[in-house]
Amino acid sequence: MKTIVDLSVTSALFRRRQGWSPGQLFGPAVPGGWYDPSDPTSVFADISGTQVAAIGESVARLNDKSGNGLHAIQTISAARPILRKDSSGRRYLDFDGVDDRLSSAPLNLSGHLKLTVAAGVRKRDGGAARAIMGHHVSSLNAGGFDLLASTGANDIIGALARSTAGSSGQIGVSSHLLSPTTFVMLAQVNFAASAGAECLVRLNGTTMAQNIGVIQDNTGTFGNGSLFLGSRANNTLFLNGRLYSLIVIAAELDAAAVVSLEDHVTSRTGVAA
Repeated sequence: MKTIVDLSVTSALFRRRQGWSPGQLFGPAVPGGWYDPSDPTSVFADISGTQVAAIGESVARLNDKSGNGLHAIQTISAARPILRKDSSGRRYLDFDGVDDRLSSAPLNLSGHLKLTVAAGVRKRDGGAARAIMGHHVSSLNAGGFDLLASTGANDIIGALARSTAGSSGQIGVSSHLLSPTTFVMLAQVNFAASAGAECLVRLNGTTMAQNIGVIQDNTGTFGNGSLFLGSRANNTLFLNGRLYSLIVIAAELDAAAVVSLEDHVTSRTGVAA
């Protein structure tokens, strides 16, 4: 009898989700960030990362667990989110919707056409545009990316991106989701994909197809800039809500990895994906 052992990356990392960690997604050639407020060793009340934040304290620094060193900080005391616990004991960062945000050192995605972002969020309102996170610049500009809890006074969530190619406009997915609500959102962008299939979003495990824009050429990439947690990259659209988990990775994941990542974020957030 001949035994065949599958040693592929997909098999080795994602065949079983039990014990799976987002850290398995990262490596020297896979930039990104992993932000986990549930981990007490990652959340600090000071910029230098020496004073572990207690529940009810403002957060000056949220460490990046990916190994890429993209720790998210806030130097302005009044603009720091608060570390809290929900009724089930799950830890989260509470953003006030006024000026709270964290930002990282630049994440250089100028050589990358693919991006996956997963977030566990509770939004409190849909009466104004609110960003969960952004990269580099607003998605209205070349090389920008936004993950939105609402795109305006409309309770419409969205994932929007624009490549660095000058002829390409915004692409993305939007869908109505009433506030207040807690959800797991996963967005994938591939600027090299076929027209109309460059972006998809999964909301609590349900896939939604691209419904905004079409890339006009496939030569553009993402940009080189900071990650912003709780706002757009231009310091607008501040999140009014909770951030339980955020993972950003410069790759397009296969189906098994997507489910593993969603399961991880769901375990931090407490909603069924």
